[in-house]
Amino acid sequence: MSAFEQICRLSAAKSNTFPVIRADLLAGPGKVALMNFIGDRPAMVFASPTVSRIFGDELRDLAMQLRSWNNELITIQTTEQNKTLQTVEAILTKAQSRYFGRNGVFIGVGGGVLLDIVGLAAGLFRRGVAQVRIGTTLLAQVDAAIGIKSGVNVGKAKNLAGLFSPPELVVTDGRFLSTLPQRHIRCGLAEMIKLALVRDEALFTAIETDGHQLLLESRNSETSQRLVDQAIRGMIGELEPNAYETELQRVVDFGHTISPRLESDTNFQLHHGEAVAIDLVYFCIVGQVLGMLKQDAVLRIVALLDRLGIPRWHELLANLDFIASALDAAQAHRGGQLHLPIPTRIGAAQFVSDRRNLTGIVLKEASEIGRVL
Repeated sequence: MSAFEQICRLSAAKSNTFPVIRADLLAGPGKVALMNFIGDRPAMVFASPTVSRIFGDELRDLAMQLRSWNNELITIQTTEQNKTLQTVEAILTKAQSRYFGRNGVFIGVGGGVLLDIVGLAAGLFRRGVAQVRIGTTLLAQVDAAIGIKSGVNVGKAKNLAGLFSPPELVVTDGRFLSTLPQRHIRCGLAEMIKLALVRDEALFTAIETDGHQLLLESRNSETSQRLVDQAIRGMIGELEPNAYETELQRVVDFGHTISPRLESDTNFQLHHGEAVAIDLVYFCIVGQVLGMLKQDAVLRIVALLDRLGIPRWHELLANLDFIASALDAAQAHRGGQLHLPIPTRIGAAQFVSDRRNLTGIVLKEASEIGRVL
């Protein structure tokens, strides 16, 4: 008899689809549409402290009209330091204390940290309950809300504990953007630029033309909504063929190679979008050094970031040991291969998977260029 003798086979293919809609969530038809979608299922509504402070009355009213347990809006602390398994456990304990059933829905209203925490809790509670994601930051709307991953930090490792946890529904409401500080808008713009650089030149051009509109007080204008929707469609188009990351070569990992370490090593003084912007500029310059990307394209990218007030350099990049350590962590996360996306022009990219191509000389030259650029 062979060492392994197959008895039978279980097919457990994953197949999930969910709508991403734009709606005025807190009033009118959008609110009714959400209530109809939830129906008579029990719901728990979670929000970040800032969202609770600004929109608490409207969200509590929504919670009362849903079949929400205790008609309560549950506020969760959403710093990176609170993005932990302990916070997730607190949600699970609260849901269990109310005998929350497997037919229930977790509704998350907040930025990326809130959606990650609630998404992981939804995926774990009774091995998975439904969730609705409502992103209130630009970064959440164009990125965190529309993926199917959820994760929390363990020690200094960002999103080390996580799972694939698809939502049933994603709602985008531009009204939330009108209350955001410009720093948060810039973080979202950095994610949009990241996507544009590796797959969508038209989006990059649109950001060059209209990106500043998102920094104005009227950022929920039709122009801004059109730009956000264009970015959402682009991200969905990129994620859909490989939603569960069975293929670890992903162009959406651009900007996410050394950015996790930039965040954690600055004690999260750098926000996620800022770290992404610094990361993407550095590896565009690496591409220039390797002869993969023309200098004119690098200068065009830098000019756009400068015009929008998005940071593009940090002193940690002068430390080659830091870069090497961050590359080690990225390589481990990507299954032992670097799978580093490098733009070859604005709107297209190729992968550098062999770490030996990133010699100390290449990394040092890129750091020196980035410092003075």
